[in-house]
Amino acid sequence: MGAYRYKVHSAIYSWDTPGSSTRPACNVTEEVQHILDNSKNSGVIPLNANLITDPAPGCSKTFAIIVSIVTPDGHNSTRFCSSIEGPTLNINDSGVECYF
Repeated sequence: MGAYRYKVHSAIYSWDTPGSSTRPACNVTEEVQHILDNSKNSGVIPLNANLITDPAPGCSKTFAIIVSIVTPDGHNSTRFCSSIEGPTLNINDSGVECYF
């Protein structure tokens, strides 16, 4: 048995902009891959200002990720997960499985 392995395909933080119908976003794919590459991480991503330099202080933010996960027993799946800012997100137990 090995450890969990992760391949982040895309990870973004988006935020509300008052008076606009579009949501600006910040690409955090590399930062999240680095977090998940840490063998002590166990698939938990902290969703707070430490992940990004806050581009919009005071605005509510949303995090979304598409990630492939290989479990210790060799099962491979791709998941989509999202969450509001603030808590942590355990991608091993969250989201929906994607099929391409």
